[in-house]
Amino acid sequence: MARRKILLMNPPGDKLYARDKYCTSVSKTDYYWPQVDLLVLSGILGEHHDVFVLDAIAERLSFEKSFERIKGMGADAVIFLTCSASWDKDFAFAQRLKEELGMTTIANGGFLLFKGRSALERFPFLDAVILDFINPSIINYLKGDYDGVRDFIFRQNGAIVERKRDRNPPIEPRFSYPVPRHELFPLKRYIFPLSKRRVYTAVLTSMGCPFHCTFCIPGTLGFRLRDVDNVMEELEHIKSLGVNEILFQDSSFGANVGHLRELCRKMIDARLNLVWMCQSRVDIIDEDHVVMMKEAGCHSIQFGVESGDENILRTMSKGISLEQTRRAFDLCRKHKITTNGFFIIGMPGETEETVLKTIKFAKELSCDVAAFSLPMPHPGTKLGEAVRSDGSVLTEWDLFDDSSRPNVPTGKLSIDKIWELRNRAYREFYLRPSYLLRRIARITSGREFMMHVRAFFSILRRIALRDYEK
Repeated sequence: MARRKILLMNPPGDKLYARDKYCTSVSKTDYYWPQVDLLVLSGILGEHHDVFVLDAIAERLSFEKSFERIKGMGADAVIFLTCSASWDKDFAFAQRLKEELGMTTIANGGFLLFKGRSALERFPFLDAVILDFINPSIINYLKGDYDGVRDFIFRQNGAIVERKRDRNPPIEPRFSYPVPRHELFPLKRYIFPLSKRRVYTAVLTSMGCPFHCTFCIPGTLGFRLRDVDNVMEELEHIKSLGVNEILFQDSSFGANVGHLRELCRKMIDARLNLVWMCQSRVDIIDEDHVVMMKEAGCHSIQFGVESGDENILRTMSKGISLEQTRRAFDLCRKHKITTNGFFIIGMPGETEETVLKTIKFAKELSCDVAAFSLPMPHPGTKLGEAVRSDGSVLTEWDLFDDSSRPNVPTGKLSIDKIWELRNRAYREFYLRPSYLLRRIARITSGREFMMHVRAFFSILRRIALRDYEK
């Protein structure tokens, strides 16, 4: 197979769009992380082709500067990330690459899992859609072996061909892939609120999620575990690059207890001395797990708390209780693990009373970092389909603007009221003297101090933003 020049691209944007793992978010401050889809693809493709990486979001490149950079690479194909919040701009940029540089255009994005065929029908410049970025079928597609292509939608002889697998497959053998080429990514440009090192990178140990929250894409993907030895091979490569911190980008890290224990034990035995962060759930964390994770290098855990009202949690199909959340945060405090709580303001059924309960609960938990987001009606999720069901709010390609604009009617609260309550949540959480003093007391370096100052002023800007963009 002839080697091709392949560009892996996180397209430029007017906001800090995060597009990885088939999800959509907009960074609340200046924080950003390596997009794990592109990392995985860099390993799969690197054994067969010359791979280039452009993370225009992390490098803060304009559309024109991004185009000029790409023009000088000589790549003949681009695999680009896209998401519901930025798809129109992403597609416009991909169209320019197709028309002016003649590049094969391959898209990877959460809404395309459900609208891939529609996208190829509507946008003739688009050549293919990836439906599973850990599947090595991209190699078959690039060499024209279409019989070997799976988890793809592509054009062939003027027709659109779909090769989809079951989105909720039975238990499968563990997956693996070639070690990603972390060295191709602008690692010094990534910043994270919980990070302890100047440079970090992202690693995936599982795909999808075994839980089924109404608002979340990963729960629609099934759940698969990565071979632990394959993870260790990647960690050893990262260590060889001089990188000492990891963000495990699993949607529910530790959901399989046996897998968690195997990974932590091998990390401890290997003495890699890596520190790491992860995103987990309050109902899968107990003291034994926290102790083992701490010994293996874990210093921070992000939790999807979502709401301080039990009824709203039930409508989300979250499957957790407030007491489980309290217990998980208490355990993290006991073992000196930093916490980040994710909260959603404005889910269907919300009232001002339920939102105020959430704000109160966030303060009670004493999270080190809290993010108050608006619900995002992703295509393919129960929330997204419910919002689209009557066609009066969102139609097929009227996806949504971004996480800075309320898009979900609650039936109780106006859009303006939701925005007001979201701003109130940030004010009440971050402007407490007790919170500020506690955060200052835990600063251990000048770099950490500057990160906190940067984050604080970014939060102040968000609080001062009285109106969403219309």
